[in-house]
Amino acid sequence: GYLFTRLGELVPPPLAILLVSVLISPGHGLTQGFALPVLAWYLLADIVFGVMSWLSRSILPGIVVHGLGLLIFFTLIWPTDHVRASSPLAPSVAAFWIALAVMVLLALLSLRSFRQLGRATSSVDAPSLLPRS
Repeated sequence: GYLFTRLGELVPPPLAILLVSVLISPGHGLTQGFALPVLAWYLLADIVFGVMSWLSRSILPGIVVHGLGLLIFFTLIWPTDHVRASSPLAPSVAAFWIALAVMVLLALLSLRSFRQLGRATSSVDAPSLLPRS
C-alpha cells in the first residue's frame, strides 16, 4: 500500500502497480525458491492485489483475499503436499488441461469483476487512493 501510493504520485497507477509488483514478488523466492513458475505466480498475484487496491481505493479487500488464500493453503494443501509428486508439466495429462480451463475461466470472471468494481468506484465521489500534489 505505502510504496504503491508514493510511487503512484510520480507515475500512472498501472505503471506503479507493475513496478511495485516487480519489486515485491522476488521476496517470495527467499522462502519459496527462485523457480520461474513460482516467481511468475507471485508476480501475477501481486499485480492482482495492486489492481484490487487501486480500483477499490483500499487495501482491505486484498487483506481478506490474502488471508483466505493462506487459510485454504495451510488447511487443505500444505498438510498433504509432501505426498504430491513433483514433476514437470505434462500437457497430455487431463488434470493439467482441467486446471488450465479453470484458471482461464476464473481469470475471465476476475476481469469482469474488476471492470464492474472500476465502474462502481469511478462513479463514487471518494478520495483518490493516489492524491496528486
